[in-house]
Amino acid sequence: MGAATSNRRFGFCRRCTMKNGGILRATSFVFLIHLLCSFCSAVVITDVRISPENPAIDDIITVESKGSIPGGTLIFDEGVFTQDEFALRLDLYFTGGFGPQIPQPWFHNNEIGMLAQGNYDLSVQAYWRTGTADYVIHDTYSTGFEVVPEPATVLLLLSGAAAMKRKRSWKNRKGEHNERTCLCLADGSVCCGGCGQG
Repeated sequence: MGAATSNRRFGFCRRCTMKNGGILRATSFVFLIHLLCSFCSAVVITDVRISPENPAIDDIITVESKGSIPGGTLIFDEGVFTQDEFALRLDLYFTGGFGPQIPQPWFHNNEIGMLAQGNYDLSVQAYWRTGTADYVIHDTYSTGFEVVPEPATVLLLLSGAAAMKRKRSWKNRKGEHNERTCLCLADGSVCCGGCGQG
């Protein structure tokens, strides 16, 4: 009686062990597939451009990013833009999955708004994950650009500089004219214009 009870308990525990082992193997298999996909479907950034190409302080600036993945599916989740004075950063988040292993491109435009005048450094980073796993950074692209004053301001500054130059030039010419027409006479007096006729 005791032996039968022991066998039944052993059989029950054996079934539990096999069941738990199957779950463990299945979980390990899924993890392995996710791990392999994280390497075979790396997100690559191939180019980053600024639109407009030479932005002014009153332009709405857009960051145009593009890249590719070796294969599988790719879903864009979100883009997060941050700014620390003249250092700009754009993080792009993607979720990948199973699919044909055929290289395919991706494109993304992120509007960042207007910026003050100055030289900026921009870093774009691509993050990728499978399912609900944590995002892993796959690629980084760095570039820089300059934001200039608005064209009207530039024209105003140029016209002001030209006016100041013309004013200085007129003063110089006036001084030269006075030097040519004013003479020192032998008796020590100064004659300017039509004088000293006798």
